[in-house]
Amino acid sequence: MPLLTYYNLTEERQQKIMHASLKEFAYKGYESASLTRVIKEVGVAKGSFYRYFKHKLDLYTFLVDSSLEHKNEFTVIQKERELSFFELLHEKYFQGISFYFEHPLEGRLICNMMRERNCQELDHMLGKRKRAILKSLQALIEKYQFKGELSSELDRKWLAFQIQQLEYNIIDYLSNKLDVQPKSSKAKPVALGISESTIEETIKGAINILSRGIKIEETQKEGVMAQGGN
Repeated sequence: MPLLTYYNLTEERQQKIMHASLKEFAYKGYESASLTRVIKEVGVAKGSFYRYFKHKLDLYTFLVDSSLEHKNEFTVIQKERELSFFELLHEKYFQGISFYFEHPLEGRLICNMMRERNCQELDHMLGKRKRAILKSLQALIEKYQFKGELSSELDRKWLAFQIQQLEYNIIDYLSNKLDVQPKSSKAKPVALGISESTIEETIKGAINILSRGIKIEETQKEGVMAQGGN
C-alpha cells in the first residue's frame, strides 16, 4: 500500500501516478509491467517513486483494491431484496459490464486480476481477494436456494465460479464482436461507445443459457421435427 509520502502529494500528482500505473498493469499484466515505464511517464526520479511505494507488488495491490472499491461503489443495486435470482444476476452483470466499458483501465485490471494464474508473488494477495468475491456469490446462491428459486443440489462453490467467469466472458465477447477493445497501453481511457441495449441483449442471452441450458426441450424438439417433415 502507499507510503505516507504518497498522500502528501497533491491530488493531481496522485492521479497522474494512478493513471500511468493503471495503464501499465492493465495492458501489460503484472509480470510484464515495468515500473521504469511508469516512472518515466510520471516524470519523477526512481528514488522518489520508491518513497511512494515500497515495490511493484505494493503498487499493484493498491491499484487492485482501489479498482475493486470503485467498482463496488459503481454497482450498487436498488431494491435488491425484491428481485428474483436471475433478475438480480442480470443487474449485477449489467452494472459490472457497464463499469468495464466506462472505466476501461480499472475494468481491464480487474478482469486480468481474476484470471491471473501461476505467479507465486501474487498467490497470497490475489487468493484472498478472489476468495472474498466468490464467498459473497456463494452466500447469494445459498440465499436463493433457501428461498426455493435454485436447486438445493447445486454445488455453490462451482456455480459461484462459473457466474463470476461469465461476466468476464461477456466482456470479451462484446469487445471482440464490436471491436471496441483499446489496442495498446497508449490508448486513452475514454468511455467506449456501446449501447445499453446491446449489453442488455447479450446478458439476457447469457442468462438464458445459464438458467435453461443448451439442451432442446422435448416440446421444442417435437416442433422442430414437425417443421422438418413439412
